[in-house]
Amino acid sequence: MDAVMGAYGTYERDTLECIWGHQYAVYDRILKHFGGNDFSAPHSGVRKNQRAGNELALAMNINTKLMKEVKKLVEKWQINEDARLANTNKAKAEKN
Repeated sequence: MDAVMGAYGTYERDTLECIWGHQYAVYDRILKHFGGNDFSAPHSGVRKNQRAGNELALAMNINTKLMKEVKKLVEKWQINEDARLANTNKAKAEKN
């Protein structure tokens, strides 16, 4: 952890903003593709915001409707996964 924190300390703030902005843009694209990765690398717009004097947070907005849709999908997956694990554990118990 010390090495990671030390490495972050070597970057300029603008560079870190670009890194985090791009990562955020990728997360957003993953959400829009419901977990898939069949998309081109997105443009985060961080450098454009930096040139305009805007803060990074302005480029980091998540669509509320999309978040609700993704949350429903995750909850549905979790219910199915819990049922699958329960069935697996039940089958193992019956064998023993």
